[in-house]
Amino acid sequence: MRSWPDLDATPFPRTYRVLFLLLPADFRAAHGESLACMLRDRHQDAGADRWTCLWQEGGDLARTAVGLRVLPRKWSTRQARRRFRLRAPSGSFAFDLKLAWRALRKAPGFTAITLFILTVGIGANAAVFSLLDAALFRPLPYPDADRLAMLHVTFRNPGEPAGMWSWSYPKLQSFRRGNRTFASIGAFAHRTYNLTGIPVPARLDVEVVSADYFTTLGVEAVRGRTFAPDEDSMPGAHPVVMVSHAEWQARYGADPALIGSTIELDGHTMTVVGIVPPTFHGITGPIDVWVPLMMAPVLEYPEALDEENNHWLQVVARLGTGVTIDQAAAETDRTGAFIAEEYPSWAGSGGAALRPLTDFRVDPAMNRSLFILVAAVAMVLVIGCVNIAALLLTRGEARRRGWSIQ
Repeated sequence: MRSWPDLDATPFPRTYRVLFLLLPADFRAAHGESLACMLRDRHQDAGADRWTCLWQEGGDLARTAVGLRVLPRKWSTRQARRRFRLRAPSGSFAFDLKLAWRALRKAPGFTAITLFILTVGIGANAAVFSLLDAALFRPLPYPDADRLAMLHVTFRNPGEPAGMWSWSYPKLQSFRRGNRTFASIGAFAHRTYNLTGIPVPARLDVEVVSADYFTTLGVEAVRGRTFAPDEDSMPGAHPVVMVSHAEWQARYGADPALIGSTIELDGHTMTVVGIVPPTFHGITGPIDVWVPLMMAPVLEYPEALDEENNHWLQVVARLGTGVTIDQAAAETDRTGAFIAEEYPSWAGSGGAALRPLTDFRVDPAMNRSLFILVAAVAMVLVIGCVNIAALLLTRGEARRRGWSIQ
């Protein structure tokens, strides 16, 4: 510390000298001598009021020391934070984002209304587009699903367009005999049966299927096996079932011992031969149990497979190697016209038609409903955006004076 001018040898100058030590060194170097001279003069002029002078001047000196040492540090910290927050160059996206965040934070009511409108609009669109994706756009969970097609019986009344029906078992067998286009053809029908033999019977969704149903779809059992070809030959001779993965886990606790054990459907004992993969739920799903088509006379009624006009079976087919969908459609039409001659009630008016499986999974009327729903929720989002734009314009008009150049 630099030397001070001579002060009177009294307690007061020594007290000042102690307070001087509180001042920053650079301040003492620049202003110490002039400040000391000023205090000496005021101390000498005070006379008998030197204690009052000491109280006033010493307090000012102490406050000055605190201000010089503490406040600049606080201000420098704040300025550093400000520079850190606004370090993005003016006009950049980050700078605009920070300004927008500050503006929204200062207007919580406006921010809450805006977030609510956007949440409703975007949430509704996301939900409906997820439904549309699952129903129309997502690939089917089968190998080479684009080579799968649904076969239908057609019947035309005079003066009316042909309608598409399900198959009767005798007509399906006639079509199979004339088939030269499809690698495999599987039949199926949705039914509900009671799971009996347990304390509380349960209603199950069941698909009655031919043995080549799983082969056509390319589905393999994760445990056990699928239905064998000989289980498609003799009605009622093979009381076997396959169980869905979800049913196996929920009702039987994923017990591997279920394979080979028996369950009862409507009082008929059936042996479990396989568990389907967790990703497969049946074409008409979600299905709990699959039973062979040959069990229909037992579970339905004895003539279920004999009546030519009992159209209750749906049919899925896989195209043969190198066969296009157009070739398969033409061959299906020719084969349908040929086998129609076998059945007097069908001759001249009946036939067969093909439709890709991707078109079958959602009814055409449902397709239209889904697209109308998408348009409706999209309009909700548009209306929400228009409302937000109107709110922003209103806020802008209210702050017009703040934007003017003075």
